[in-house]
Amino acid sequence: MLIRRTSALAFTIVASACLMPTGAAWAQHEVAAPAPVRFDGHKVVRANIESQRDLRIMETLSPDCWSHGSGIGQVDYRIPPEALDALAASGVEYQVMIDDVQTLIDAEQQGGHGDGWYDNYHNLAEIEQYMQDLATAYPDLVDLIDVGLSLENRHIRGIRIHNPNGGTGNPDVLFHGAIHAREWITTMANTYIMDQLLSAYGSDPEITALVNQLNFHIIPVMNVDGYSYTWTNNRMWRKNRRNNGGSYGVDLNRNFSTGWGGEGSSSRGSSETYRGTAPFSEPESQAMRDYELALPNFQGFIDIHSYGQLILQPWGYTSQLPPDHATFQTIGADMETVMESLYGKNWTHGPTYTTIYPASGVTLDWAYAEAGAWGLSFELRDTGQFGFLLPTDQIIPSSEEAFAGAMVLARFIAANFSAMNLTVGTLVAGQNGQFDITDGTSNTLTYLAYSVRGPGSTYIAPLGVTLDLRSPIQAGPAKMSDANGHASWSLPIPNGTTGRDVWFQGAQRGSTTDVVHTTIN
Repeated sequence: MLIRRTSALAFTIVASACLMPTGAAWAQHEVAAPAPVRFDGHKVVRANIESQRDLRIMETLSPDCWSHGSGIGQVDYRIPPEALDALAASGVEYQVMIDDVQTLIDAEQQGGHGDGWYDNYHNLAEIEQYMQDLATAYPDLVDLIDVGLSLENRHIRGIRIHNPNGGTGNPDVLFHGAIHAREWITTMANTYIMDQLLSAYGSDPEITALVNQLNFHIIPVMNVDGYSYTWTNNRMWRKNRRNNGGSYGVDLNRNFSTGWGGEGSSSRGSSETYRGTAPFSEPESQAMRDYELALPNFQGFIDIHSYGQLILQPWGYTSQLPPDHATFQTIGADMETVMESLYGKNWTHGPTYTTIYPASGVTLDWAYAEAGAWGLSFELRDTGQFGFLLPTDQIIPSSEEAFAGAMVLARFIAANFSAMNLTVGTLVAGQNGQFDITDGTSNTLTYLAYSVRGPGSTYIAPLGVTLDLRSPIQAGPAKMSDANGHASWSLPIPNGTTGRDVWFQGAQRGSTTDVVHTTIN
């Protein structure tokens, strides 16, 4: 039911975006409490913001905006009981989405009805132990990774999943969650992705191929200090734990350099979208930046959030479209299709700026603009019935949707950016030799070159590549790769060449294989 009442009340106006009003009687205290903060009687409402007046009223009444940002349209706010009468009299149209926040928190803490990993949410220590257990169970496929230290000197940990040969040269894809501490479902979605990649390896042909072709870096909890704080002090905490002098926390998803300081971020430390004093002012964002830039072949990135059932693309900081907008639209549409197909939930994809609200200094924009990866973000279940307090019985279905969407990006990277492989069969003078290039770009002209003069460096302008051969010669005609990026040749080996050393290399536009050295029998 929509509620709208007229009002003769006067409001003190605060011109800000989802700010916590200083001095409000219901403002959260930022000092650590001896017992967790309770939210008895707090409601979450969806306000229909029709004007700047409506926006300012809601920002004054609410200490906590639950939507991704605020603006004209429908915006979710947590309303303390002290402000409910003022809201009812404000003239702002709204709908109650959650009647009592503490009731959902209490239900969440009771957990599910089983002892399985996905029957309950898990604290940071339990998640770290789970990753350690995976590394023990799959030693040939898993490396533990330590991204760096947080403000409070906690380790930001994850795992790297790769093929049994170590994944050298393969494209790197990175997923992480809980950059906003209260978004607990994102930690479970990330561990679910780990589980599916590892448990299906060797039995599911597609998953096996993806793990063979890609390196998956998965970090369930990026904001480790804030996440720990949600378990001990305040379930609804969003930011990190930076002491701003009178308030706490920087929104790490406004602290990256691309578009930093622009729309959808705040310069006030009390704001839930406080961007910090400078780009990468926080050790957590610094650690993620440095880790991503150090990846040798970083191609894909998803920052997993909740809630809203959205698939977000660049840009967040501007309404202009990125150079690869058409490709992002294709990826987003494919994700939307597979995620909706599982349970019939509605998903929406598009640029962050226009699909939700402006958001500057966000991870996906930076990953795309500065790190060279295809950067996206998910907002997982739901659309407001439970918000950040998604019941435990939705952990698995929500994680299944996240996994399905993530694999769309993985398949795109594998099809277009995997390192090509060249296999050369045994070569015998006077007989045909077999040459195979795999993991190339599908339906693309593919070339085979050889040299009898050894390794070198030769730039091939039409292909935009440098062959690691001295005086290379094309071997046989160019072949069009098939839908799986495979091309093959059966070529005659001349008589009288026994004992000769030959170096081979394959190429497509923009990419090459490693050099294969062989001796003719």
